[in-house]
Amino acid sequence: MNSEAQNFDGTYEVIDDRPAIVFEREYPVAPSQLWTTVATAPAMSRWFPSRVQLNAHQGGGIVFTGDPHMESSTGTVTNWEPERHWSFTWGDSEIDISVEPSGEGSKLTFIEFLEAENTAARNAAGWHVCLHAMQSVLTGDTMTTPLDWEPVYRGYAEKALPTGAVVPGINDRN
Repeated sequence: MNSEAQNFDGTYEVIDDRPAIVFEREYPVAPSQLWTTVATAPAMSRWFPSRVQLNAHQGGGIVFTGDPHMESSTGTVTNWEPERHWSFTWGDSEIDISVEPSGEGSKLTFIEFLEAENTAARNAAGWHVCLHAMQSVLTGDTMTTPLDWEPVYRGYAEKALPTGAVVPGINDRN
């Protein structure tokens, strides 16, 4: 799927004086299936940019490894409401994930509270690619070609999400 066919649905917002990117997407699966996909380490590792180890409770630890663009890191589960909502720290960012019933399926609200405003286009592009992969996981589609990240990044930059952060593979080239 090329970037021209993409709906760049991530938005930049300021929430409680914090810069954030927000995705709201609906999926044709039961809330329990969506929850399992977004809140269990084995399922997250199929669409998330890192392998995940998760101690699933408020205050529990989370470990991220295997992402070629960043060092391994740890975080903390800051909120845990099974089947509905959870959040965790990741570096200087915080990820907030909510699942709710919607029509015949489920709605996902995915928010990243950013470490800095200038990371918005970069991070929105990354999550856009991840959520595209998650769609394939949820529907059982075999994704033969993942989205090309760079055109998705350019789409979010053209949508006027803040830019300026180092972008692996684009402005770190010598």
